[in-house]
Amino acid sequence: MKKRIAIFASGSGSNAQKLMEHFKRSSEAEIAL
Repeated sequence: MKKRIAIFASGSGSNAQKLMEHFKRSSEAEIAL
């Protein structure tokens, strides 16, 4: 079962973008928010 992860971004959001790109390829977790 995938874990669902919420990401909150501030500024330009570049760190949040990198996290979303990483978990897009993951079978263990997905970005839920």
